[in-house]
Amino acid sequence: VYAIDYAYRSISTIVTTPFSIPFDESTCILCGQCTLVCPVGAIHERSDLERVQRILSRSTALRAYIEPESLAAMSSYFNREVEVIVGALIARGFESVTVYLPEHHADTKKPLMPASEAERRFINNFYPQLAELLSEPPAPPGGSSVLITPCLAKKAQVREGLVLTTREAIKLISSIDLDEVEEALPIMPSKRNTGFREVHGPDNVTKLLEEYARGVCVKEPTILKMCPGGCVRGGGQPYYNEDLYRRIDEALARIFSTLLVIR
Repeated sequence: VYAIDYAYRSISTIVTTPFSIPFDESTCILCGQCTLVCPVGAIHERSDLERVQRILSRSTALRAYIEPESLAAMSSYFNREVEVIVGALIARGFESVTVYLPEHHADTKKPLMPASEAERRFINNFYPQLAELLSEPPAPPGGSSVLITPCLAKKAQVREGLVLTTREAIKLISSIDLDEVEEALPIMPSKRNTGFREVHGPDNVTKLLEEYARGVCVKEPTILKMCPGGCVRGGGQPYYNEDLYRRIDEALARIFSTLLVIR
């Protein structure tokens, strides 16, 4: 989307938006991939971590909703079973931990479902003629809840409630002695299969949208995910490490095969 690039020359070179316009006015779609690759960590998400910590410290009832990709990443990062991660979140003060599947909250009346605000912005910026085929992104849970997600763009969607990226959630439980945690299972959704096909990665999403624009695509319900490889490679995931990401993929497969009941 070319939202950021180099500007000026020699020792004056900086990384910025075109003509140094604000991010909100640029073609940025809030996918957060830049936060994963910035070599000096100059670009980072808006953090809700301190707000969550303050609420939990007051023993206020707060529910955690965690996406499977985040649960897999946290399990792999700490090299612990899923039950330990869930137990650590409860020990941190959450009254419950529920696995959250965004596609269960999708509007199925239109053929294109953006996984988040990132896909909606991409279409509005580059394919506005297809906007009428686009449903609203699944709304994260609001109220007295915290969504733990690999998706940095979810922070732009939430009006009520709080959103932590996987990286923030890792920081939240990093001070807990995981050897002393009482293991717990999360509350599980009843199914995963929604009838949607999935297209992920900027190249694949662009190819599909080009077919729609030319009128040569069968309009079947499709979830669009801009991040390469899908949400498991979202902008809020841990910084890239080949071995860690291999273990995340393995952990995610175990979650879908052993914890989630697919009907």
